Amino acid sequence: MENITTTHIVTDANSPDYPFLLAFYKLVSHYLWVIPVAIGVPGNIIAILVTNRRHNRGLSACIYMKAMAIADTLVLIQYAFALPIMYWDIGKSIVHMRDVFFIFHHFVAYTYAMLSGFFLTEMSVDRLIAVRFPMATTRLCTASRAVKTVIITTVLVVLYNIQIPFVMAYFRDSETGAEALVFHVPEYPFAALLASLGQTLLGTFIPFVIILGSNIIIIITVKIASEKRAQMRTGQGQVETNQKQEQHLTRMLIFVSCAYAVTSLPFRLFIMLLDVPAIGDMYDMENIYWNLRYTIQAFFLLIIWMFNYAVNFYLYCIGGGAKYRNDAKEVCKPLISCFTKLEKAKGN
Repeated sequence: MENITTTHIVTDANSPDYPFLLAFYKLVSHYLWVIPVAIGVPGNIIAILVTNRRHNRGLSACIYMKAMAIADTLVLIQYAFALPIMYWDIGKSIVHMRDVFFIFHHFVAYTYAMLSGFFLTEMSVDRLIAVRFPMATTRLCTASRAVKTVIITTVLVVLYNIQIPFVMAYFRDSETGAEALVFHVPEYPFAALLASLGQTLLGTFIPFVIILGSNIIIIITVKIASEKRAQMRTGQGQVETNQKQEQHLTRMLIFVSCAYAVTSLPFRLFIMLLDVPAIGDMYDMENIYWNLRYTIQAFFLLIIWMFNYAVNFYLYCIGGGAKYRNDAKEVCKPLISCFTKLEKAKGN
């Protein structure tokens, strides 16, 4: 969850639509989050297996895709464990928000989510170099360089997020019973503010700006190159094959980048805008009704945010062309064969 994770709501009988909102809250917090997890985990695993095939291992873009698929899978699995504990009654009876579990959850979730955004950013820059500066591809867009970049990025992000356990504080409203973990250190308010802004800027907005800028340049470059190719015939079939592969990788990147913007930005903007007095004052957190409305909106946007880590494999299949889809089918064949044998064994 982002800066605030509400886990306890007190019933307000004075609000006529409160029972409906409370029922909707339970639906969202108990069940809807299962959808991105159920869709995303199998898809991400297949994406990892596809990018790990022998003919894909030497492609720098596939290294970033594999790293991003691993980070996406870990984000979804982390939330699949954490959300029932935070929101289901049986979970809340076992683990309290003040326990170390919740601090660890925030550290892990922030780390995986930030890694996924960084890997997508690095893949965008990798594609930009390959499309805009093709002569430098053999030197800069190599698998070994991609592996080193992924390792360095992982180490730096983990080191940055180590601060989270030290700048998060437990808060409980005595009147409403609302509980939260927030970025707050009374002795060092600047440190907590820096941590909160850092998560928003580094986790979403800076990667978004880089990805957007890279994609705009890539689209313009590809369009100009397509117009030039239309005026001259390619003499070698292998050149055409390589060009198609580059086009498929570029198209996959654009699809995934658009999904990243659509699913990630609303949640981050919602949390950030609450710090603006004119908007934040609309949510009277001491009022139980508005507390519940805020929680529903935040949780619904969280689920949309989770879809960012669930849909990439399916976007790869759409934008990656027949080659990627065939690779996915080949990866799934042993699994399908195993299920078929099990069904036959049950029938006998």
